[in-house]
Amino acid sequence: MGIFDIQIPVVYGEGGKAFGRLLTEVVSLSEDITLLDWVGQSSRLNTCLPAHPKCYYDTAWLSENALSAHAVSAANSPRNQNFENYPSLYRLLVDPPPARLYFTQGKLTVNCIMHKVETLKFHYESIRRPGIYRYDISANGLKSFSINTGRTIAQVPDDTDSGEDNIIIPTYTVVRVWHPAILYDVQESGASSDPLLSFQQLTKPFIALLLMRQGAGKYRRVPTKAPILAMLKNPDNIESITSEISSIEIS
Repeated sequence: MGIFDIQIPVVYGEGGKAFGRLLTEVVSLSEDITLLDWVGQSSRLNTCLPAHPKCYYDTAWLSENALSAHAVSAANSPRNQNFENYPSLYRLLVDPPPARLYFTQGKLTVNCIMHKVETLKFHYESIRRPGIYRYDISANGLKSFSINTGRTIAQVPDDTDSGEDNIIIPTYTVVRVWHPAILYDVQESGASSDPLLSFQQLTKPFIALLLMRQGAGKYRRVPTKAPILAMLKNPDNIESITSEISSIEIS
């Protein structure tokens, strides 16, 4: 508590909840979105928090290797982007909305760029690996990808696969947690914003979260065994994806 300069009550015997309570204070104080980058088991306090510090250790090298393997060089990014054709995208790059990341009564409120999941199907080859379940995911605006989880989750079939109308199909969303710093990692500190560089930064692969909808604007995170690396399907259509930064609640 002294290291992070925060004050929380000591509750003896609470076990794993102590780490979750510490993180809620650290996240609210720092607004550091990388604190949500973890793999493994979720906390009993909030599904967006890890149950143990080891979840960060396992993520560090996995995330670095995944992003390095799919690095996008500036030479391959659009060089002559005509932002007059993308007014809402230009406004986002020049005057980005502030970060919104805080906890209230155990629920995390956060701004996100959202990609609705169109299909989520169990990958039957994962039957050969006890305790690990693989799912193939297709989400709006993103290239298809797979995730590994430690438990089974409800599937989202194609419209042609749903044989019964009375089956309740869950709603999932792949999100990129929003923070203006996302746009400026390639620019020098204190330099004026360059829309082209910001655009290139926004089109790079990113670590995403998979959320399951619980109600209007309310979600729960689906924990995975490895980081979710998401990539835009077509950077030229980025304005339709980033035109709105949505505020959601995760419990």
